[in-house]
Amino acid sequence: MAVKKVKDISTEKEIQKQLEKQNLINAFNKIKQEFLNIEKAMCKNFSRLSLNDVFEFKKSLSIVEGKMKKIASELNKKHKMKIDLENRNFLNVA
Repeated sequence: MAVKKVKDISTEKEIQKQLEKQNLINAFNKIKQEFLNIEKAMCKNFSRLSLNDVFEFKKSLSIVEGKMKKIASELNKKHKMKIDLENRNFLNVA
């Protein structure tokens, strides 16, 4: 009986770990989409933007990029899932 309980606990921990991983991936994908939308809006209207507008876009991108780095770091540390933001391979997170 004791062996079965230990096995159940380890299964629950594994399920919890997978659920946490999936939640982090979902959060990363949501923030990634926000990042890409900001980039797209900036590129689309770039010729009509004032310098202050460009700085506002840059500030927004920096904030979102910080969130992406934090989640990517958590995924790497806790789940050994490497996301290379510099090479933009983060587009393939599934």
